[in-house]
Amino acid sequence: MGEISNQKNSSRFYCSDCNTDVKESDKYCPKCGADLSDEIEENSFLEIMFCTKCGAKNKDGFNFCSSCGSPIQKAPLNDLPKEKVEDILNKSPVETKIEKSEKPYYELFIQENASYYLSSWELIESTNSKYSWNWSAFLFTYFWLLYRKMYSTALIVFIVFFIADLIFLSTVESRSLIMWIINLIMIGLFGGFGNYFYLTHTKKKLSTMIIEFSDEEQLEQHILKKGGISPLSAWMPFIIIIIIIILAKLVNQGNN
Repeated sequence: MGEISNQKNSSRFYCSDCNTDVKESDKYCPKCGADLSDEIEENSFLEIMFCTKCGAKNKDGFNFCSSCGSPIQKAPLNDLPKEKVEDILNKSPVETKIEKSEKPYYELFIQENASYYLSSWELIESTNSKYSWNWSAFLFTYFWLLYRKMYSTALIVFIVFFIADLIFLSTVESRSLIMWIINLIMIGLFGGFGNYFYLTHTKKKLSTMIIEFSDEEQLEQHILKKGGISPLSAWMPFIIIIIIIILAKLVNQGNN
């Protein structure tokens, strides 16, 4: 007999036999036909619990974390104080596998090329390796970060190059070579680990939104808004450079 399970105290329920989304009022699973009638009482819903030490997911009823062996905090994540939730999310390891019932959220967040990123992330999780090559992240590192709305990471990359440029500004002869080496290291880093960085970004964003929005419709709307791509952001550096060049020419013409 199947059972109807609820994750993260949201309004989303799924059949434990085939992981199909079902309604709380359903007596039978519409896909596999499993009998859900004995599992509709409030106390029968399974909650996903989070280990307060490593952040790993554990089903309700577990006394010890299946990942690190620590005693389980007996409270669903969104019943904990906000400070504790943020602490758990910050500790949450990427090695925590994506649940089947969560995949629609990930597809909704990724939007463009969702199948590519999901397959890359499955490889990362199955091999327990952070390496997964991404040509877009390698060839267009900074613009890829902006395109995928990883603004904080893009800012860090910009600051690294800016500081490096200032440090080696006085070494005119070797400055170009040094900056070229730094750039090569940076694009190689994101080419090999860009998918891992994007996975980390996506998991943190989704975890926060799933906790914040209990209504399924509001959650999906927010995922669509915060996820996806931003071509305008990717073009913004070019637009800024063009504006600076135009302004510089206007200033020179005014001085002449």
